[in-house]
Amino acid sequence: MILSGAAAAILLVLGGWLVVSQQITLGQLVASELIMSSIVAAMAKMGKKLEAWYDAMAAMDKLGHIFDLEMERSTGEKGVLSGKGAEVCATNIAFGYHESLFENKSFVIPPSSRVAVVGPHGSGASSLLDILFGLRVPTEGHVSVDGLDLRSWHLESLRERVMLLRRDDIVDGSVVDNLRMGRDDIGLDEVRDALAKVGLLEVLLRRPEGMDLSLTVGGAPLSGNQRTRLLLARALVQNPRLLLIDELFDSLDQESFKLLETAILDRACPWTVILATRDHDVTRICDQIIQLAPCHLNDGTSSESESERLNALS
Repeated sequence: MILSGAAAAILLVLGGWLVVSQQITLGQLVASELIMSSIVAAMAKMGKKLEAWYDAMAAMDKLGHIFDLEMERSTGEKGVLSGKGAEVCATNIAFGYHESLFENKSFVIPPSSRVAVVGPHGSGASSLLDILFGLRVPTEGHVSVDGLDLRSWHLESLRERVMLLRRDDIVDGSVVDNLRMGRDDIGLDEVRDALAKVGLLEVLLRRPEGMDLSLTVGGAPLSGNQRTRLLLARALVQNPRLLLIDELFDSLDQESFKLLETAILDRACPWTVILATRDHDVTRICDQIIQLAPCHLNDGTSSESESERLNALS
């Protein structure tokens, strides 16, 4: 509108002066006005189309980045099924982007152990869990699960045995969908038992939808505490051999912590559990501690038993 008005005003002023000075006729001025109006209208329409064009180009650029991502390997060994927890061994591993987050880390985690990975934000604890889950590859060294190098594992087979839990890692679907995660062999009785163990079943049954409550990506309408319980219930029904937990326990109140400690870290559960944490209460109940950087636990202390466990892994 502004462009059209400005063009018309300029044309009338200039054209009027030319008509008065008898350099053009009045008919020529009217014809010029009509032509200019058509040109401006066409440009305005093109401007509206350009917005859609730029949106399409931006979308194509994003798709290009996705298509350029390296595909995960679809080959490898499937390992041997076992009813006990997984054994994890790391030899001189390092990881980082422009500079190393950690380096020269070696450790052996026996089957069915409870291990804490400690360090401040940015120390690489989450990256270490990604490596164990097969999402990332160490820049140096190698890691094996049950004696088989992670680079040799068939990733689909590995992830049938290994589960990674992170805060708000909830998909769009019902509560049941979020526990089954596509596994139709998991029955509703197993779902109910898992929800009961983490103290979430009664909360859901008070809602009209019950266990069919629809959740958005991230877990709404559940509270943060309830989302954490839901994720740990998922672990109970999936029953992996290696359970990786990324700081889920750190934000829990004492009552919830005790309940979930019983459900997840109970020695009756045969799985191996590795927890990234900065909470002293979590490290205290673990068998071993992997320290990626100077340890700063929530209460600022490190017990003698923790020091012994740190020395055992250094």
